[in-house]
Amino acid sequence: MADLLTMPYTGDHWNDGLPWAGAVLPAQFYSDCKGPRADDPIHRLMRAILADAIRCFQTGFGARQPTKQRLSAEALSWILDESDGVFSFRTLCDLLEIDPIDIRKGLACWWKERVREKNCGRTPSMLPGTRGVRRKRRTIALRRSRLM
Repeated sequence: MADLLTMPYTGDHWNDGLPWAGAVLPAQFYSDCKGPRADDPIHRLMRAILADAIRCFQTGFGARQPTKQRLSAEALSWILDESDGVFSFRTLCDLLEIDPIDIRKGLACWWKERVREKNCGRTPSMLPGTRGVRRKRRTIALRRSRLM
């Protein structure tokens, strides 16, 4: 290895004895491909920001903790914002070649489904203003049976 480091440069033939001299790197092979690459740190950061916003919005749905509610509201306002700032939702989606409208529609469908699940999971006795209705009916039925 020591003689490789001390080998004098003699034009284009300096790399002739090295096994990796003719190797094609993935970056060279895929350099003409469109779209963000997974190995690009900037694109990884942008995807992480986008994923964190979606995660904050979804975990804050129906949360009782004020911190989660606040984070969810902030994430939702960032996602719905139409500004063109450096770290805006629209700019990140454009750079990642993702349609922001599709993400917004997907989150809206997700939200509607969660609201539907939350509301459909209630039984009539659990609806607001109906607490104790079953107990009253049972008491009336018992009184009637005792009278007969």
